[in-house]
Amino acid sequence: MLKSTCIFGFFFFFLLVKNSNQQVHYCKVHEQCPGDNLCEAQGICTSGRRSPMIVKCQKDGSCGRHGACKHNLCWKFERYFQERCNKQDDCPGQSICDRGQCKAAEPMHTPCQKSSDCKDHGVCKYDMCWKISQKSSNLIIKKQTVEVI
Repeated sequence: MLKSTCIFGFFFFFLLVKNSNQQVHYCKVHEQCPGDNLCEAQGICTSGRRSPMIVKCQKDGSCGRHGACKHNLCWKFERYFQERCNKQDDCPGQSICDRGQCKAAEPMHTPCQKSSDCKDHGVCKYDMCWKISQKSSNLIIKKQTVEVI
């Protein structure tokens, strides 16, 4: 199904491909989306979750990054949780978990068994010490998931 939407005076066209068992819900506000779903900027309901802490709100901006205000409570879009990490194995390839986010890393060329074997705030991954890449210390690595239909 082809859908178009106007954002900031530009028309965007996109193709909606969903599993035949899933119904596409269109929306203008979060409250139009069923259950835990939230309204994306493109006008399509997508997965969301209530924020772990109960935070009251009046608008999306008060709910932070990937946040949404639905029924006067803060929610997060599911992608927020997909970008979070708790341990080094949560981050793909040459990236490490730093304060809950996967960041680009570079090897320190020191073998290790555990992170305490690494100096200068390094972490042990693939039996090698790694540190956050200075060239891209602000770069956040996004984990990609592929949905097979």
